[in-house]
Amino acid sequence: MAKIYEFTPREPNNVVKLLEDILSMAKAGKLENLTLAARLNDGDVMTAFANIDYAERLSLIGHLQFHITQKIVEDLLDR
Repeated sequence: MAKIYEFTPREPNNVVKLLEDILSMAKAGKLENLTLAARLNDGDVMTAFANIDYAERLSLIGHLQFHITQKIVEDLLDR
């Protein structure tokens, strides 16, 4: 199983900070591919994929789901 790196800036404008950090990583050649989903301020959802086939999209989505589940379990254990 792959290691999960939590990459969630907590400071103000964290969406911009996160995108800037991801862009820096991409420019440095550290990203093989990318899956992105975002809620737009009008309520729509944007999805984007780069350098990725359907199987790898599903794999990365599975990692996102695992990470969310892991955080829920950690929060429940901290209670």
